[in-house]
Amino acid sequence: MWARGYFYFKSPWSWTSNPVVKIFRVAVLTSGGVGVGYLSVFADTNGMILLSNEVDNDGIRAEYKTGVNFTVGAWQSIEMYAKLSTTNPILRIWKDGILIIEKTDYNTLGNSTDVADFGLLYTYWNGGSPKNQVAYNDDIVFTTEQPTNRDAKGNYMIGSMGWPPPSKPTNLIVR
Repeated sequence: MWARGYFYFKSPWSWTSNPVVKIFRVAVLTSGGVGVGYLSVFADTNGMILLSNEVDNDGIRAEYKTGVNFTVGAWQSIEMYAKLSTTNPILRIWKDGILIIEKTDYNTLGNSTDVADFGLLYTYWNGGSPKNQVAYNDDIVFTTEQPTNRDAKGNYMIGSMGWPPPSKPTNLIVR
């Protein structure tokens, strides 16, 4: 399963949270509809992108640092891939088409009959948002169809609509 979106965090921006900001998530459920956990893209209090897997850890978040931060004041493409499996799992995150983390050692399903049937943006801000802030999102895609694009390592990915995105128009008047 692939999920990709464009994110813009308007400056000034604060990542202050306790413990994380939940940006992009996929819910994993039992075949009976009971929540197992989430596979997520988070931000820590410094804006670093984290990969989170609650499924393999009995509902407790296992977070992995990418060493890469979200950008403030510019558009960025964030993409996640989850191979849903109890035996051969894969979790990947890309920023602007560059693979920044891959985990293959933690299950993405609790049982082989589990399903992932919905995704979420900004489910909530742990500890409450520190101030009024503005973020924009565009071209959000969730799909189980294998994309045709590939990254530098040959991994299938949705990819961007073109990078960098076009500059905003100047002196534009709308009537």
